[in-house]
Amino acid sequence: MKFRNLGIILFITFLDFLSVSVFFGTSIPLVLDKHSVFALGLGDHQRATVYGLTLLILPLGQFLLTPIWGQLSDQFGRKPILFCTVLGSAIGYFLMGIGVMSQLFVIFILGRMITATVAANLALGQASVADSNQGQGKTQRFNLQYIFVSLGFVVGPYLISFTTHAVNYANVYWVIASGYVLAFLMVVLLFRETLPYPTDSKIYWSLNFRRIGAIFHNSRMKKVLILWMVFQLGWSLFFQYSGEFLFLKHHATNEFINHLFSWVGLGIVAVEICLVPLVASKVPPEKVVPVAIALIGVGLLVMGFLPLNVGFYCLMGLYCLGIGFFLTNMSAYVSNLAGDHGQGRAMSMMSASQACMDIAVTFAGSFFVSYYLPTPYVIGGLVILGSLWLWPARERTKK
Repeated sequence: MKFRNLGIILFITFLDFLSVSVFFGTSIPLVLDKHSVFALGLGDHQRATVYGLTLLILPLGQFLLTPIWGQLSDQFGRKPILFCTVLGSAIGYFLMGIGVMSQLFVIFILGRMITATVAANLALGQASVADSNQGQGKTQRFNLQYIFVSLGFVVGPYLISFTTHAVNYANVYWVIASGYVLAFLMVVLLFRETLPYPTDSKIYWSLNFRRIGAIFHNSRMKKVLILWMVFQLGWSLFFQYSGEFLFLKHHATNEFINHLFSWVGLGIVAVEICLVPLVASKVPPEKVVPVAIALIGVGLLVMGFLPLNVGFYCLMGLYCLGIGFFLTNMSAYVSNLAGDHGQGRAMSMMSASQACMDIAVTFAGSFFVSYYLPTPYVIGGLVILGSLWLWPARERTKK
């Protein structure tokens, strides 16, 4: 039963990040391109503004609503909340496909808003994994999830090419919606509840909000979540604007940039498959996290000063090594701090705080990049390294 649940969670995780990859891979031709199927009747500047607002919908929904989904899953169980979020995802992507096919931007945006309101599947899956595993088993199961996160990003560009041929972008949204329908049926028919204690029978909204905030009463958890937010600020700078840097600084083509990040995804998968399980069996997460942060920060910082040569690609490998270890071990450490009764809240707060940093970078990042082009690598790397300052502070609190 445990492995059947894990298989369902991994499939949903893959779908979530495949859909993110598909959205980012189709948003430029659908929203930003003046030849888009959506007749918005806007100039280039106004279309760019609409494009930015379209990108903001997902992190805004995650920031506002994911903590509530996490708290509800701690209250009622993982299965009924997954039932809602997976069904919502299926409906949202179906509407996005309808919007593209009918060339109605309002339906496309409505679908995107629905998917944003239910974007809690990764957090819910992590909570379910934490319910059923402890110690090294928990770290290795989290690692499996992040392997499927990376695979979603790797497969997305190829799925777009295979299903749309850069013409009918509705097709790829039909595929994503169909996948969520299958996932919904799997949750309904095969998924078994993992929450180890009885659920409440009523919704007490004020109590829910107090419980969400109560996670910060744990001083160690508070410091680690602040570290996570600072890290995400630097990482979001890199993730959102590194393509612009490569295009403008190194005159890289869009095809080269897409392939580069596909290779990065494969590198992260290789680390997660080959190295993370070996280290997890010998080294606890709290020892791995600061080393991984240092690898990521140093790798990005130095890459910002190098041309596209062998040194740049070697440091990209260092980045892959750090990310592969960081995401898994950070999630495992936060889960260990949360205890049995707070897994949904802890995992959802990680997702919400990441979304908060995505929103901040989306608003302010382009300003900094316009004044200092290497910002995604140099400033992003420095911010990530700066987050290490919070790790010794956490250890002092622990003592």
